[in-house]
Amino acid sequence: MKYCHQCGHPNDEQAQYCERDGVLLESMDTSYKFEMNNGEYCTSCGSAREAHHVYCRTCGHHTLEPRIGINRVEESLKSVAATGSQVLSQLKRATTTGQLPDYKQALQRLSIRPDASNLVRGAVFGIVFLAVVSLFAALLVSYIPYEIRSGLTEVFGSEASTFKIFSLIAVILLTNLYWSLNVENLLSVTDELDSESLSFLSQYPMMLDGRLGNYFFAFGGVLLVMGLGFLLFRNAKSLQEGWGRFVGMFLALIIGHVFLSLFAMDLTFIESNWILNTLTTWFSFALAIGLGALLSVRLNGIWKAAQQGGRAIITVTILTTLIGGTYLGYQLMKVNELSSDMMGYYSGLESTKVPVGQGLIANWQIVGHGGTQKLEMQSPILSLSIGSSPFGSATPKEIETSVSQLGDGLSDLEYMIEDMVEYGEFPRESYAVTKELPTLSTSFVGLVRQAAEASYAQDDEKLERLYNEGIFSWFKVLVFLNILIYAAFAYRTVLSKEQLAAFVVAPFLIYLIWQWFLGGGMTFAVGKREVFEVSIHNFSFMGVLITLAVMTAGGTIGWLLNRKRNIHS
Repeated sequence: MKYCHQCGHPNDEQAQYCERDGVLLESMDTSYKFEMNNGEYCTSCGSAREAHHVYCRTCGHHTLEPRIGINRVEESLKSVAATGSQVLSQLKRATTTGQLPDYKQALQRLSIRPDASNLVRGAVFGIVFLAVVSLFAALLVSYIPYEIRSGLTEVFGSEASTFKIFSLIAVILLTNLYWSLNVENLLSVTDELDSESLSFLSQYPMMLDGRLGNYFFAFGGVLLVMGLGFLLFRNAKSLQEGWGRFVGMFLALIIGHVFLSLFAMDLTFIESNWILNTLTTWFSFALAIGLGALLSVRLNGIWKAAQQGGRAIITVTILTTLIGGTYLGYQLMKVNELSSDMMGYYSGLESTKVPVGQGLIANWQIVGHGGTQKLEMQSPILSLSIGSSPFGSATPKEIETSVSQLGDGLSDLEYMIEDMVEYGEFPRESYAVTKELPTLSTSFVGLVRQAAEASYAQDDEKLERLYNEGIFSWFKVLVFLNILIYAAFAYRTVLSKEQLAAFVVAPFLIYLIWQWFLGGGMTFAVGKREVFEVSIHNFSFMGVLITLAVMTAGGTIGWLLNRKRNIHS
């Protein structure tokens, strides 16, 4: 018997069409026609069935096809002969996934609407971070000497109120600053210019353009945001919850940044490129929150390896920054104790503690990974490049000639500036050819401290030994310690070459973005001619290569340990 799939009427085996409704009957051979139909009866036993059933409840026949209303599988499969296994595979895919989504359903799934509770939770975490930044800014304001604050009040009046100064410092701590300083406007607020200087400025207005390295990254604000993000997303149970918390925290940081910018002290001689400032600042917020989220969620396979690589580089960054900052503080403290003269010198640098601290901490965030930070200076008289690296020189004898040339070049540069101001004479040449100076060791500040102690104690023998032999650059040990940290994070996670690649690529990309935010520089121009430029570059071929080698070595060690453990187990 053949049963009509349309009405269930029994027909003879030789019948091609149903004798009741004339519907074409299917043959019962070993291959099947994969056709879409509206059949409500089993084609094997004639029992009634529901449209969503894959198997017949009476005979278990598995060649049922879903109704057109359930799903429209690929049009090319219609009326094409297929084996039973192919048909079954298609049926399972169609029925287990339900109705294949059309473009409207796909768009609806992509549009995730955060709920109010998660928005509020994220906003609370953003407010916590802003409160910490505000507290730090308030402490910095309290360190400003009374004489400076009084002078600012005399020049700027109400613009120099405590709240406006506080807001300005808070903005600086959050923002990647692109700015232009009009020297003529700056000097116009003082009454100490002589007639020659005023005459020169009227003929050749000066401009200083710069990009200030991001204090948000240099002073660890990015680490605080990542830590808060890690806690915020740790117990998120769905993408919707995570998205809502991300949006809440991001909006809180943006609103706080805009609010502080509106109330910050207006320095009339500084022109900021607020478009670049805002875009890079908000990007850094999103990057930090996103890293915190990615490091907290549960992942598997290759994504787990990439996540572990991200966790490793954050650990290395925190470790090297703490060790480097502690080392620097100890060395300067010991030097500061040597004589009252040195103490007076350092106390006179109170107003430069923030930028000096930024440069030094940023330096250890870079060289602590094994990389190199380079200071480049360009002028018509002198152009040079000097780097700092754990593998640099810590012996004065090796760099004596370069230091002497540097001193002579700076003196010539000073004479060039005097000639410009007094006689209006500009150098005819463009920037001089850059001279590469030997790379200094990160431990060089320790050499300075030991030399100062030997000089204070009049120990000529120690001075001679330090001059010829230098000191051991123990930051090399820190680089090898970083390899062990990467290996520890790769252990039990990196199980294949693909996972090893993900483990290395993820932290390397984070490293490159991070170092870009730490870079900065400025250009001094007279009229429309650039006469002096200084910049900090965190990328050199050898430095990037060493950093990549450290990550790869640590990941490879972890991978090999995993293979050895699997073999023995």
